[in-house]
Amino acid sequence: MAGLDAEWKKIQKKTFTRWTNEHLRKQGQSIDDLAVDLSDGIKLIILLEVLSQKSLGRYNKKPKMRAQKLENAQTALNFIQQEKIKLVGIGTTNIVDSDIKLIMGLIWTLILHYQISIGFGGKEKSKITPKQALMQFLVSKFEGSPVSVSNLTTDWNSGIAVATLVNAVAPGLCPECVDMKPQNALQNATHAMQLAEDWLGIPQLLTPEDIVNRHIDELSVMTYISLFANAELKEGAPIKGRAPTTPDASKVKAFGTGLQKEGLNTDMDMVEFTVDVTEAGPGELMVKLDRPGKDGHVDMNPQGEGVIICTYKPDVAGQYIITIQWSGERVPGSPFFVDVAAGLNVFKAYGPGLVDQGLVEAQQTEFWVDLAGAGQGSVSFTIKGPKGPIRDKWLRVEQTDKGFHVMYTPQFPGKYEVELLFAGRHIAESPYELHIAGIPVDAKKCHAEGDGITGKGVEIGKPCSFLVYTKGAGRAELGILVEHQLENVALDCQQKDVDVFECSYVPRKPGEYEILIQYGDNDIPGSPFKIEVDSPTDPSKCRVAGFGLFPLSVSTPASFTVITKGAGKGEVEVAIHGPDGLLGYSCKTHPYTYDYTYEATSPGLYTVDVKFAGEHVASSPYSVAVTDTSKVRI
Repeated sequence: MAGLDAEWKKIQKKTFTRWTNEHLRKQGQSIDDLAVDLSDGIKLIILLEVLSQKSLGRYNKKPKMRAQKLENAQTALNFIQQEKIKLVGIGTTNIVDSDIKLIMGLIWTLILHYQISIGFGGKEKSKITPKQALMQFLVSKFEGSPVSVSNLTTDWNSGIAVATLVNAVAPGLCPECVDMKPQNALQNATHAMQLAEDWLGIPQLLTPEDIVNRHIDELSVMTYISLFANAELKEGAPIKGRAPTTPDASKVKAFGTGLQKEGLNTDMDMVEFTVDVTEAGPGELMVKLDRPGKDGHVDMNPQGEGVIICTYKPDVAGQYIITIQWSGERVPGSPFFVDVAAGLNVFKAYGPGLVDQGLVEAQQTEFWVDLAGAGQGSVSFTIKGPKGPIRDKWLRVEQTDKGFHVMYTPQFPGKYEVELLFAGRHIAESPYELHIAGIPVDAKKCHAEGDGITGKGVEIGKPCSFLVYTKGAGRAELGILVEHQLENVALDCQQKDVDVFECSYVPRKPGEYEILIQYGDNDIPGSPFKIEVDSPTDPSKCRVAGFGLFPLSVSTPASFTVITKGAGKGEVEVAIHGPDGLLGYSCKTHPYTYDYTYEATSPGLYTVDVKFAGEHVASSPYSVAVTDTSKVRI
C-alpha cells in the first residue's frame, strides 16, 4: 500500500508543478522542485501576482538569510488572506523549510480559487462545491453520448472520456471518440490530449501515462479537466463531419441547472437550461413543463447557431417533469425529473454543536437538523477540523421523526467548519464556523507506569519499557530524557493512541539511571524517576582480601573483606569450617562491601567458603592454618 500511496502523490506533485510553471512562464520563470524552489518566497510571490493580476509590493528579491525568506513567505500569506482565501495549517516556516505536504495543499487552494471556482462561478453555482460544479459541467458535455463519468479518477483511465470531452467542447474535433476501444487507453489519451493542446490551448498538466494510471488522484484530474470550461477553438482546427439534412433528435444536447435532479428550491428566481440542436439537423423544438398543481411555463430564447436558452421559475415545491422533443421525438434524457425543494427558510438547525461558544476538544457536543416541510432532496453534512473531517467513532448520526440528530467529538483544538447541505445547497446558516478550545494543560493529570521507571527486572543490554498516559491533561509537548552519569541514553517513543505513549530504552552500563518526564515543560507526578541497574551477575568479578585468609594463631581476631562492585545482583554467603565444626563470625555491610571478622578457638586447618549468587568466588574455598604457640615446647 505504501507504494501505491507514493505513486498518486508523485502524479499529483508533477501536476501541481506543471500548473505552477504554466503561470510562472508568463513572467519568464519556472521551477523544478515544488517544495525547494518556492522556499525563498520569490516565485510564490510571482505566481500570486500572475494569478491575481495584482502587485504584492516590495519584497526581498535576493534573500540570503532565513529571516529574509520568512519575510517573503509572510508577504505571500498576507496577500492570500487579503484575497479572502482560506488557508489551513500552513505558516511561513512550512514554506521556508520545504514542507511538501503543506505546500501542495497551498497550491491546491490556489488552483481551487483562481481556476476551478472562477471557471465555474455564477450565482447559482456559488452554493455548490467546485467538485459538484465540475461534475455538472461534465454531465452537460456528455449528454447524448454513450460516455458518462461518475468520478474524477478511474472513469478517465481508458482515455475515451477525455476524447469525448474534447469533441463535446469542439464538435467535430475528435469524432473518432465514438469508435475508441478501452484496450487502447494510452493511444486514446495521447491522441485526445494532443488535440486539446494543439487546438484548444489546453496544456498537458497530466501526461497520457498519468491519465491511464489506475492510481491517479482526483485533484490532478480536476486540475486538468477544469481547463476545458473556458477553452476556445483555434482557427484552422481540423473539424470533421457535415451538417445533417434530416432531423435527428438523438443529436440534441440538453443541459443546465434547470434540468438537474437536485439543487433547486423555491427561494430561487428564474433558472435556466440550454438546448443545443447544432448537430440535430432541421426541426422544431418543443418543451413542456409539468409541475405540482398546474402546468408550468418555459421561456425559450434562441441564441443563434442552434443554441436555445430556456428559463422557468421553480416557485412550487415538488417534482417537475420537463419533456423536450425535436420534431416530435424525445431528445436524450427526456423527460427530465427535477426535484424542487422548499425554500431554505423552512430549515432549522440548532444545538450547542453549531454555536461558537464553550466547545472544548475531546468533549462530545451535538446538534439537530429539522427537515419538516423541506420537500424532496438528500441531506449531506461534513464537520472539518484542523486535521481533516471528523468521522468513524468520533461521529454518530441518528435519524429522528423530523430529521437528524448529530453527535460529534472534536479531537483537536482549532477552527472547525460544519457544512449542512440539502439537495446540494447550504441550508440555514451553513457553513458554521466554530472554534474548539483546548483542554487546559495540567501535567499532574499524566501518569507513567512500567519496569523502565521502577527498575523491576531491568538488565544490562536488554530493552526496558514504560507507558505515559496523558488523558485529560490537555494538549502539550511530551518531553522525555533518560540519563546515565550525565550522558543521554537513546530513547524510542511511539504514540500508541490519542493519549498513550510507549517508550523504551536499553541500559548499556550499570549504575543509576534518571528518567525525566515532562508534559508542557512541567514534571509529571513521580518525575524524575530513578532506578539502579546492576551489572550481569558474575561471581568472578568479586574480590576477597584480608589477613583472615592467611595462617594465624588461635584466639586472634581475624578479618577479611568481600567486594561485589561490578559483579551484578546476588547475595554473599560465607561459611567457615574448623576442627570443631562450623565457626561463627560477624559481618558489617556497606554498599558493595562486606567486612567479616572471626576468631579461631582451636588449632588446625580451617576452610573459608565465599559464594556470590550461589557460586564460589575466585580462589574459594580458602585454606587457613591456625596454630597455638602456647602449646609449643622447646
